[in-house]
Amino acid sequence: MVQLRQKVKDASPSFYLTLISIIASLAFGYLLSKIKDEYLYGSDWRRFLYWLKVLLSFQAIIITWHEYAMSTVAFKWVLNYVDSLVPFLFGITLFGIIENLACERTHVWFYFLSGFTLIAIVAYNNQFLKTEREDENGQILSIMRLYHPMCIFSSIICTMFFPVFGIMSFKFGQIELVSLSLCAVTNLIFIVYTIRCDFCWKSAFKQNPYLQLEIEPQQ
Repeated sequence: MVQLRQKVKDASPSFYLTLISIIASLAFGYLLSKIKDEYLYGSDWRRFLYWLKVLLSFQAIIITWHEYAMSTVAFKWVLNYVDSLVPFLFGITLFGIIENLACERTHVWFYFLSGFTLIAIVAYNNQFLKTEREDENGQILSIMRLYHPMCIFSSIICTMFFPVFGIMSFKFGQIELVSLSLCAVTNLIFIVYTIRCDFCWKSAFKQNPYLQLEIEPQQ
């Protein structure tokens, strides 16, 4: 039983990286296929709105892949059905986000974005609970003790606010300043979140010698 448990933990990085790479690749390919020629040129406000949504959709794909990649490097845990389900749920919400890039469907786009951050809450909570049970994660968890709570709290706030943004977009979407402001604020939230997470990971790699390559001087 102990040997099987260890095999599952050892296999988790390759499992997650393979699965999330496939989902991210499909999402990115679908995003490229949905870009319309009519929005490539010009300075109409709808073009700015459209590209803000494209930018955030791209950020969502990158964040999903990057967070899984870094987590599988740093942590070990035993997989179960939830670990298999969550990446596919991310794929569904990413599909919904990309499918609703059209300016007249911005409110639906925000609802799928809220679904994306809701899945993020489940993913971070699942990861945190499982990594806490494994002794080999103790050092990195002590260094990144605020990382999981920060990610969960940020995702909760986004899950609460994005439906409100969707309602505002539905009611006042024809007012160009409203739609542009909502999408610009959402992009800013994702950018700040990405920078903050990247800072946490860099700090962890600097403080934890286990995650660094150590070159022994040759005698």
